[in-house]
Amino acid sequence: MKTKKTLAFILTLMLALVACKPANQLITVVPIDGSRPAPAGRGVFYALPRTAITVDVNIDRIQQVLGSFAEYAGRFLGLGNIIRTNATTYRIAGIQINSFSEPDPQQLYFVSIPPEKLMNNTFFISLTESGLLQSINMPFDNREIQTGGDVTTPMGTSGNETGVLFYRIPEHAVVTILSGNTPRASSRMLINQFGIVTALPMHGQGVMFYPKTGSIKSMGATDANQ
Repeated sequence: MKTKKTLAFILTLMLALVACKPANQLITVVPIDGSRPAPAGRGVFYALPRTAITVDVNIDRIQQVLGSFAEYAGRFLGLGNIIRTNATTYRIAGIQINSFSEPDPQQLYFVSIPPEKLMNNTFFISLTESGLLQSINMPFDNREIQTGGDVTTPMGTSGNETGVLFYRIPEHAVVTILSGNTPRASSRMLINQFGIVTALPMHGQGVMFYPKTGSIKSMGATDANQ
């Protein structure tokens, strides 16, 4: 009976130690908005993308010029469709709908890394040069930083601490250009803002994202967890 009580006491003590682990030793991802104070400590900012739409309109310019002998064209040549005055008109030749991604100021996050973790195993977060999320815990080449293109930032952490990363699941929509009530162009595309923002537990796994939409491209265990 004494042995059982001792084991129960040790187990209870271990659970208490785990529960009392300081929260500031964990990786935290903090949404940035006007209602929260500016984040303190070491870390990195990242943004989720929003969709911006561009509309390219091709215009034909039609110029009619009165000819010197226009008044005789009907009488001597039998022509009926004669230009009788100078005029310039325009018409829409075509409309093309395109989209591009840019950082969403409403979806900005700060990944906070406690100083105690900076000398532990390495956690990697890769961003595009505009700050969009590209990958976490994926290997990278130092040449990525030297070329000044996409930025990969190494940050110390055990990689197994509780923490989540926010990402996006976009939604399809049909974008239509109307002239009055007449459709002139239509395109089906992904609109990031129409989808949802959700959280992904990190736990040291490697994840690649589509920077244009913020959605998951691939995911798997890192070497440390295989």
